[in-house]
Amino acid sequence: MKGQWQGYARGWAREVAVQGQYAYVAASEGGLIIIDVSDPANPVRVGGTSGAASRVTVSGNYAYVAAYGLGLEVINVSNPANPVRVGGVDTSGSAEGVAVAGDHAYVADFDAGLQVIDVSDPANPVRVGGYDTGQRGWFVLDVAVVGDLIYVANREQGLLILEQSTAPPPPAEWFRVQTDLASSPPASAFHGMVYDSVRGVVLLHGGNPAPGSQSFTDTWAWDGTSWTRLTTQGPSVLGFGFAFDSDRGVAVVLHGGLGDGSPQPVLAATWEWDGEQWRQVSNGVGPGVRAAPAMAYHPLRKRVILHGGTLDIDSSRILSDTWAWDGSSWQEIPNANGPSRDKHQMVFDERRQVLVLFGGLEARGSAPTDTWEFDGTEWRQAATAGPPGGRELPVLAYDSVRGVTVLWGGGEWQNDGFPVHEAFDDTWEWNGDVWTQVATEGLRPAAAQGTAGAYDLRRGRLVQFGGTRGGGDLVPRQTWEYGLPPLRITGITSQGNVLEIRWTGGAPFYQLQRRSSLTAGEWQDVGGPTIETNANVQADGAASFFRVVSLFGSTP
Repeated sequence: MKGQWQGYARGWAREVAVQGQYAYVAASEGGLIIIDVSDPANPVRVGGTSGAASRVTVSGNYAYVAAYGLGLEVINVSNPANPVRVGGVDTSGSAEGVAVAGDHAYVADFDAGLQVIDVSDPANPVRVGGYDTGQRGWFVLDVAVVGDLIYVANREQGLLILEQSTAPPPPAEWFRVQTDLASSPPASAFHGMVYDSVRGVVLLHGGNPAPGSQSFTDTWAWDGTSWTRLTTQGPSVLGFGFAFDSDRGVAVVLHGGLGDGSPQPVLAATWEWDGEQWRQVSNGVGPGVRAAPAMAYHPLRKRVILHGGTLDIDSSRILSDTWAWDGSSWQEIPNANGPSRDKHQMVFDERRQVLVLFGGLEARGSAPTDTWEFDGTEWRQAATAGPPGGRELPVLAYDSVRGVTVLWGGGEWQNDGFPVHEAFDDTWEWNGDVWTQVATEGLRPAAAQGTAGAYDLRRGRLVQFGGTRGGGDLVPRQTWEYGLPPLRITGITSQGNVLEIRWTGGAPFYQLQRRSSLTAGEWQDVGGPTIETNANVQADGAASFFRVVSLFGSTP
């Protein structure tokens, strides 16, 4: 042994990176430790940081630290005796490993898969992509990057080799899902929909069939094939905030809204759904009475975020405050500087790790076209104008497969009051810089406002149901989905001992697979991933069944 630094660290020394005369040690709970190894026989500690450090890599003047639950930490080490944290990204998992290539850091984020972070501005790193390993318990522990290939060490799946892609997201389409109307939700408007990531279903609750009528108390679940009524014993409410707490995994949170009666009361209660029943968990404490707020879950803050709303049905007293729910109490977020808004929508952008807000009213008769984003502490105006026209009560959802926020429908404010009288059927996508109108051809849902939608993470689909054209005229009881066209094999032809298999839909890269039984056995890859929509297979005389899976955005 040439030498040893025998200083004390509160945690285990887990990894070391060396650049020039310095060794950078990730010492778990002991943080980052910088050691001068210019004399290997007499290494000397010269600096360090507090916090956590699981892995470390150094590039130029910066050390990039995988810091467990803190995510990626960027440390300026130009002065090794005084390292300074300049930026970071709190990833949604537990950062276990990190590699840096060019302007990007690649974080092995344990049960949250691989996270790709743009570090071209070290003081402002931004998540720009990632790879979902597909199942809980498939833990990503380390990562290496060579050229265009990313090598991912996964505890259950072994070594994954990923190819980087900068291609724009492929176009999505609307398609109607045929359902049994006898077992579907009733026609309604001003209801709410969220995705339950624990049970893998989209939930629908509340709303009413006509202005002034009693609101529904039913809760429904959509599994991608059919609707199931889970209970009839829920809060009677419409125009409420609705979000799913994926960290606690047991609660759909509902706050405020309008109750039954004439005039309709503005409510203040908070309710939670545990998968079996609703229970009221707060009444008037925190945000207080309000209708038509926006709500979404912020996985980095591990809180449900509520913004805005109105104190009365005619939008004459619109709010701008921002609140966080931790499962037991509401806390207002001070100095959040959010816009005054009601009847708007809010969704979490997983790629850029911010909440996106669009739509609604800022004052009676005024529907702005600006876009706002919330980083967990403060709002900022991301775009001062559309081009999506100002509208209230649209559908807003984040498409995690394609990495864009999707906007659909909504209504145009009319000066003669509530409800509005003209609905939209246009579809837009926000990539963090610009809005683009999409899906201008083909079928789409009937124009609606007061509608609802939620992104089915398991199936990679935005699900939309219900709404009104305005004036109480409800749209048909149809279930629509928006996403990549379904991937299906369209033909198999033979020529001698060669089978040609053709397919359509999905998005590249594609992987053809086969097995000998339709219902049993493991699917085996045939060849490697391809951007083509056909493949030739050598026939071997044995019975075979084939399928094609898309590797775009997630594991098959």
